[in-house]
Amino acid sequence: MTDALNQIARSALERFIQRARHLLEDDIARHAEGRFGIHATDGTIENEDGLHLTPDDLAARRDIVDVLNFIRREEPDHPAAVA
Repeated sequence: MTDALNQIARSALERFIQRARHLLEDDIARHAEGRFGIHATDGTIENEDGLHLTPDDLAARRDIVDVLNFIRREEPDHPAAVA
């Protein structure tokens, strides 16, 4: 018996990983939008003054926004930068 995966097992594993990644990406996008006001669909970032965040959440959001602003400087297509 060999330890290597056969083609059927590799294909099943690949599909599983793709589904898992899609689910995680969707969950993170919903969380970012609902909690932090960051919209992956159109690249909009809401003003933080309208959000009700704890100090820790506000710090996390600011870190995320800083990263997104850096990416936007590198990627002029704003929705692609957020996604």
